Amino acid sequence: KLLNLPREQFIGLIMVGTVAGGTASNVIAYLAGGDVALSITMTACSTLAGIVLTPLLSTFYLGQTVHVPAWAMFKSILLVVALPVSLGLLINRVFRKYSARLNQICPIVSTAGILLVIGIVVALNAGNLHSCGPLVFLAVILHNGAGLAAGYGCARLLRCDRKCAITIAIEVGMQNSGLAAALSKQFFGIASALPGAVFSIWHNLSGAVFASCVQRNLLRQRSGDPPQSRV
Repeated sequence: KLLNLPREQFIGLIMVGTVAGGTASNVIAYLAGGDVALSITMTACSTLAGIVLTPLLSTFYLGQTVHVPAWAMFKSILLVVALPVSLGLLINRVFRKYSARLNQICPIVSTAGILLVIGIVVALNAGNLHSCGPLVFLAVILHNGAGLAAGYGCARLLRCDRKCAITIAIEVGMQNSGLAAALSKQFFGIASALPGAVFSIWHNLSGAVFASCVQRNLLRQRSGDPPQSRV
């Protein structure tokens, strides 16, 4: 609201905040030297919780702005999130000899699907990019940056170690924005999907830069440490 975003883009930005953590956060956590096991656990928990929480949070934050079809959204997330996860667990358990091959194919297919959604959203919002594109980019950058800063700061205040704090920062800052774009397009119109599409591109770039800065800072600290005496 401080940025005075148009109604559709405001809805889309809120949707980005209501979805679960992004799956790419696990890769960024690894590159940043974070706790990969914690990252995977947080992503899995937020993904499962998001099936229920995304419709509820969307209704809470957007209920006075627009009608939120919470039940329809819940069913859509079940199809998009819960069904693939359940099928994956079933295939991994029953058809183990095929699971290794599918593990190589599925990430490519899912990435291609996300890129397709982003491409469609950006193409259909070509007119909106001229009028409100810079404002949407600024809102996305602030959203992502605030998540990274708040995640790291709160973790350190709670006396989490540096590795854990880095992981939490990445998990809070990175969102499943592809899902946010798809839900926004389905329930609120194509214009509201623009923030999710922009976020999908930006958070991977900022995540890579964040990981690089963290690693560079860590190497600088290690090079400045005095050598330990050998006993």
